[in-house]
Amino acid sequence: MKAFITITIGLTSVVALAQENPAENSARADSVGDLPTGRAGITVERGAPSPYGLPKQKAKVQSTKKQYSQEDQIREILLNLPVTGVIGNGKKVLLHNITLEEGEIVENVLVKQTEVLLVKEITPEKVIIEWIEQTRRTPRTMEIPIDMTPRVEAIVPGQLDVNRKIMGIVRLPESEEEQ
Repeated sequence: MKAFITITIGLTSVVALAQENPAENSARADSVGDLPTGRAGITVERGAPSPYGLPKQKAKVQSTKKQYSQEDQIREILLNLPVTGVIGNGKKVLLHNITLEEGEIVENVLVKQTEVLLVKEITPEKVIIEWIEQTRRTPRTMEIPIDMTPRVEAIVPGQLDVNRKIMGIVRLPESEEEQ
């Protein structure tokens, strides 16, 4: 068995040596790639970009979408919320579902909001909110008007002509009113 393995290895090595061509395995200068002697400089015209430099940057496109700062977003949200109630004889105001109390911090209206707001003053006509910051000398403020006049928010379906009287006023007889 050892003899068979030895003969097989020997024959394999002889066949490999016979197939080998020393001329093909030698490294030729043109098969290696760029050699320093084969490189030549190129002439670049004045003002043309360098062929070895960074690729040309794309021109910045002006966005047509209006960019809002966090202050603008907060103002837009708070001014669009309706004042739904006044609590405690004007000491607290209910702005949609946010309770505003004088001297208290306003809860965040944005996700990851970094601006801090303080309810500076509540009057019968308006709520004054101030931004809390350490760097500005004149504080940024905003006023939310308080308007508690009744408003119709929905018209019942079927009332197409608002000027037409659909139902009359129902009056009770005088004898029933006294009871």
